Amino acid sequence: MAGKRRINLPKGGAFYTPDRQKLRPMVRAKSVVEGALGELCFASGEALEELSTRWEEIVGEETSLHCYPVALRGSTLELCVDSSAWCQQLQYRKRDILKGIQHVLGDRSPQELLFLLG
Repeated sequence: MAGKRRINLPKGGAFYTPDRQKLRPMVRAKSVVEGALGELCFASGEALEELSTRWEEIVGEETSLHCYPVALRGSTLELCVDSSAWCQQLQYRKRDILKGIQHVLGDRSPQELLFLLG
């Protein structure tokens, strides 16, 4: 069979190619994905907690009474807003809000805001 290499399986449990290069043990993809997602979720959870505790400082007292952060998914921060009028107002202030968040979170800052009526 041209191009294919056969792997010999010795009794000792170590795997070697025919040219005696040791192979690394196989790792389940599930464990790699869960580890990576766990780290991402933990990091976004910490960022969301920091935003929640400093939200009034970021947006001001009046605005904080009408909206609050609920989720950080990737580079998008989801905000729950209490009325459509405030949704519209916050759309106009989006750039300022993102700058305030950047000041608090630095490199962990979201790049986009999503306003959810709720």
